[in-house]
Amino acid sequence: MKHNNFCNASETTIIIKSIASICFLFIIYSLIKLNTIPAAEYEASIYKNIPYDVWICLLFSLLFGIYLTFLQLYNQELQKNNFLIVGILLIVLPYIIFISMFIIRGYYGWNLTGDTGSHLMAITQIIKKGSYSSDLFYPILHIYSAEFLEVSNINLIIIHKMIPLIFGILYLPFMYILSKSLLFNKTQIIFSFIGSTIFLHQYYISFTPNTCANLFFPVLLFSICKVFQGNSISWEIITVVLILLYPPFHPVPNIALIIILLAMAFMNKVFNLHISPKLGSNSSGFKFTLLTLLTVLVIFWMSSFNVWDYVISHAYKVMTEDAPSTFDSIYSKADYAQGYGYNPIEYLLKIMGGSMIYFIMSLSCFPTLWKKKNEVDFKLLFSLYGSLIALGFSIILFYLTNVGFDPRRLIFYITIISIIFSGIFFEIIISKLKCIKNKKISNFAFSASIIFIFIICLNGIFTLYPSPYVLKYNYQDTHAQIEGSKWIIYNRNVSVPISPMSVPSYRYSDFILASREGNKLALPKYISKNLKVPLHFGYENNTSISSSYISNVYLSIVKLDRVKYIEVYPEMAEFRWSPMDFKKLDHDKSVNHIYSNSGFDAYYIFCQGQ
Repeated sequence: MKHNNFCNASETTIIIKSIASICFLFIIYSLIKLNTIPAAEYEASIYKNIPYDVWICLLFSLLFGIYLTFLQLYNQELQKNNFLIVGILLIVLPYIIFISMFIIRGYYGWNLTGDTGSHLMAITQIIKKGSYSSDLFYPILHIYSAEFLEVSNINLIIIHKMIPLIFGILYLPFMYILSKSLLFNKTQIIFSFIGSTIFLHQYYISFTPNTCANLFFPVLLFSICKVFQGNSISWEIITVVLILLYPPFHPVPNIALIIILLAMAFMNKVFNLHISPKLGSNSSGFKFTLLTLLTVLVIFWMSSFNVWDYVISHAYKVMTEDAPSTFDSIYSKADYAQGYGYNPIEYLLKIMGGSMIYFIMSLSCFPTLWKKKNEVDFKLLFSLYGSLIALGFSIILFYLTNVGFDPRRLIFYITIISIIFSGIFFEIIISKLKCIKNKKISNFAFSASIIFIFIICLNGIFTLYPSPYVLKYNYQDTHAQIEGSKWIIYNRNVSVPISPMSVPSYRYSDFILASREGNKLALPKYISKNLKVPLHFGYENNTSISSSYISNVYLSIVKLDRVKYIEVYPEMAEFRWSPMDFKKLDHDKSVNHIYSNSGFDAYYIFCQGQ
């Protein structure tokens, strides 16, 4: 049975070509329109100011791309025309537009108040001094970025936006080659590739070693799978080289890789001994030396830094002194949020719903694959099921201890493996659809499958960037924020502390000064309790904000602070800061408004009694 059989083949071809052409025009129009409406100032959500016509153009093109790809795979017309390529392009192009949306919209910086600010400082130090700080335990990205900066002579601000974009685009071919090495036919590979274009995880756009290491992870897993599959010495050499280079990238992907390798080794052994002994042990299968080498390298590398002592001591305290575990901390935060009317379950479903669905898909494939257990090709997939289970148990174990990072980071690696199995899942769905003799039911099920994927895509798009939808404020950094932060850092009296609502943070200080140690202008890493901005600026109990401080201070406020409790957390405004509080601040006689631009305000507060 063929879909679209309401008209002859030539008419169908004309219709598809016409709609596809319109979709490509829609994409071009969207790019032009987005480029003509740059973000003039800080916006609480990048989605808010995107015109409706751009949304319609991009989402319609994406939906038609999914439909066209599914149609070609359903009808098995992979070689007859170029419609499959057209469909994939209509999926990939919106993917690239969405991960580069903040660049197209003209954002000056991204997450400089977070880790990115310190990472840019590290790059600047490498360029100036020729070495990196002794406490930097993941220097590879910084070293290569510094080299790229020197060779290209591109501005550092541009580089911190370009590099994640490059990794985000390369992630697609990385996932393609991984899928191709594991799956059995082109249909499965393409369905798996489609899964790669859905924003199922949070690692796409931030300039951090963890993000870039994760996006590169499929290459390392691909190389290891090639070692499993054959006796090629070249792949063994490549894999050893990659493993030697990977520990300084970031510790979390290395921990995940150790768990995956250990699980694959165990499941490989079980497979050979108990499930399909007649296949025998593959001489080019698991190389125990890879696991040993990676484990030794990670421990050797991490134990050279203070962070190792931190992790060991905290884990020991949790096990021996009844210290709070990571789960206790997460539970406390969830309980706190629920007390203010937020639903933690709803939040988790938005953030992790796509990953959960793909994980369920991967498990549902197991009965079908089990029937093929006597085939050599299934052996490696069986080992990956062991990795899924091992990663799941590791997340639970890490929540019961305190390992220095959020165990949810390991969900990324579960998602990567689940995407592989999704190719098999959708091939099974298509085969089931072909068995339905009732045309109406078949068409309905076919359409439902497309809508199902499209809904997951939509959720991924709206969780890609921080927004009120996921209860996060935008990580946008405006030029006004940077300039205002520079002004207060360079022009303040260093004996008078800064009380920032959010900016400048010590991360901003790192980025602006490119140095933390020995620089008297550098801001402290932690804000002391007496310098934290009082709720409602203290006007609930006092007539002046000055009564809330014990000495004269600088107060800095950015646009984010003014809109956070209006657009992102409106339920919290009555407990934190409301628009009325900012109006009272402007009329407070103890406050001197010393600096202002379109996105940054600095005040000097004269403490009473000083």
